[in-house]
Amino acid sequence: MESGQLYHFIGASGEISFDRETYTAATTTTYVHWQIMDGQIHHRSYFGSTGGRTTNASAAWLFLYNEQRASDDFKQQVSEGTEQDFSYSAFTDQYAVLVQGSNGFVNYRHQADVLSIYQSLRRGGFPDDHIILILDKKMASDPQNPEPGIIRTSPNGPDLLSGTTAGSGILAADIDYDSADLTANDVADILAGRLSDRLPIVVPQGPGNNVLFYWSGHGRNKSRGGADEFNWLNTSYGNGFGADLLGQTARQMQFRKLLVVAEPCYSECVIRSVDGIPGVLAMSGASSQEQSWADCWNDKANVWMCDRFSQNLVNCLSTNPDTSFRDLFLYCAQHTLGSHARIINAAHFGNLYTTGPAEFIKYYNK
Repeated sequence: MESGQLYHFIGASGEISFDRETYTAATTTTYVHWQIMDGQIHHRSYFGSTGGRTTNASAAWLFLYNEQRASDDFKQQVSEGTEQDFSYSAFTDQYAVLVQGSNGFVNYRHQADVLSIYQSLRRGGFPDDHIILILDKKMASDPQNPEPGIIRTSPNGPDLLSGTTAGSGILAADIDYDSADLTANDVADILAGRLSDRLPIVVPQGPGNNVLFYWSGHGRNKSRGGADEFNWLNTSYGNGFGADLLGQTARQMQFRKLLVVAEPCYSECVIRSVDGIPGVLAMSGASSQEQSWADCWNDKANVWMCDRFSQNLVNCLSTNPDTSFRDLFLYCAQHTLGSHARIINAAHFGNLYTTGPAEFIKYYNK
């Protein structure tokens, strides 16, 4: 250490930096207010220190993960292929599949995440029949909900489910499937366009279609036991929407471009299965070894109201709907406190500096 070769220290909740003259005084570190609920550790608040003890959550994270580090992270994740322009077939239409992979009132935030994305699509001009919405229908009417039938991402935010907030421009959500009636394999069939009596609404297949697939819920990875998968409701290991299932489904689908966006913990280990598939880009709110973080605690309802990565997506797209994929990643990477956004398969998708999520969020086939 005296020769300047400082060790890279990481504490239980973040990096620790030491004074370069004494080597022993911790000049910056991070703190997490942890809360145990239902046998799991949840992150309630995120703090940092800059010699003057705690600061607000954003300042703490931005000190550790500034724009330059986010940019370096982006470059490390993607190859030189991100600056290439790929030739795609002619555009014909757009569709979206939005999934709440959890159930029960304790998972309020996952439904709020999905509805935030749904309302972003509606603002962008998406007709409702081009969005397949999969939610826990019983959750909003749970006796624990102090506002029956209403879902928000913040205590003073608009009603995202029923559209009751006057002047908000929020439309009532049309739920296509109750998750209680489906399995993870059913979601794969919906994506791949496999019609049946049980699944009368599926994604039309075609080489000119752009498709958005968004998932909010819990996740697992092999290193923590079980499988690399998005959990499906309360089913056991191996019954979720796994990495193999995602990769297999993406290869079976017919599309022009497919954008996969995943909120769950450890979600990178699932979206990595699309690596190498032409025309697919995937983003996650956490690496394969990290939890994703909840945001906005509601003391009255005793639940988290949203997740940070998903809200950053919505905030960025609301402010700048024509942003590039690269700038969207940088925004989410900097503002998703405590976990690291990931981006997969850029080398087989196109120029992330000149293309953006608008072709999946704004409806062009009007």
